[in-house]
Amino acid sequence: MMTIQQARNLVADELLESSVIAAKLGYGEPLFLDFARPDQGAVKKDATALCCLDTNFAEWSIEGAITANQERDAREHLERAAASLIETAVEEVTLEAGGGLIIRLTESHLLTINPWPSCDGYSDAWSMSLPDQKNLAVSNSGQVVIVDKHMPCRDWFAGI
Repeated sequence: MMTIQQARNLVADELLESSVIAAKLGYGEPLFLDFARPDQGAVKKDATALCCLDTNFAEWSIEGAITANQERDAREHLERAAASLIETAVEEVTLEAGGGLIIRLTESHLLTINPWPSCDGYSDAWSMSLPDQKNLAVSNSGQVVIVDKHMPCRDWFAGI
């Protein structure tokens, strides 16, 4: 397990100055974002993602040109809001002590990810792929671990 401060530094190192190159929703509306760093100008949608951010047992919302909340808006609206993040760049990242993540992007976009309550035990609230075949995973009770990318998510918080 890593400290919240170590996780803050790692998340900031990975996301700051990167841009969203892809956004999609999964079954049940978890949000999947791909990030890449600029290479000689604007990041293109077909660039190779350096980092992927996935929500699971977390509520997410977007404020910006299209404002949406996963818990209350229809899928079509959520898809439009997620797509509005494409080609925006990360300006600021805040990882809160309880595992919440706030990402401020260009064009006045704000992405907020809040873990669901941990009343049913530890689950992965959100995770972020790292370039070294590892994932940074945050539980719905705020624990942060680095795990092998091929480890099943059900085992990420097994020893906590």
